[in-house]
Amino acid sequence: MGSGNPGYKDGRSPEFFEPGGLAISGNNLYIADTNNHRIRVVDISTGIVSTLDLKDSNVAETDSSLPVENIVLPLRKLRAGRTGKLTVDIKFPPSFGLTEGAPLEYEIEPCKDGNAINVSKSDRSKVIDNPSLPINIPLDISDVNGNCQIRLDLTFNYCNKKDETCSIKSIRLHIPVQVSKEEGDQRILVEYKLNPQ
Repeated sequence: MGSGNPGYKDGRSPEFFEPGGLAISGNNLYIADTNNHRIRVVDISTGIVSTLDLKDSNVAETDSSLPVENIVLPLRKLRAGRTGKLTVDIKFPPSFGLTEGAPLEYEIEPCKDGNAINVSKSDRSKVIDNPSLPINIPLDISDVNGNCQIRLDLTFNYCNKKDETCSIKSIRLHIPVQVSKEEGDQRILVEYKLNPQ
């Protein structure tokens, strides 16, 4: 599959630029197309290649071929009227880590059920090339008491450096938040522990 020359092209005669990892789910083969910073999808029955669109906020709900791990976290308390941040770290087992050169992608939906927390439009959806952990997302915390829920979708590529196998992981974090004038932190820290299958 592919021409053997680096490039970017979907269809029956695809081109890749340093494919670095494979995963199979159902009738689809997922390829981490490292230097194109894309996840490519091969329909195994037809051989047609397409590019996975992760910018669509409905991917986790509608694309059942790429499993999403839903995680509901315990209530977090933030101090009202401050500038804060959401810090996300991924803890890998020995010999595992982020795939070198592959992007990490996130989309955050801050408090659709209230104005307790806001995230600037430029920070709501990002593709981070060559990411380093942890990632920090700035939060604007309102100056009034309130409750809401933050949703964070995160997709990243990781590899086992021992056997050189790579995979794609998508998680959706549901973070209930209470904003209070009396107590709370300025940062929400989330540590996700990867358990490879």
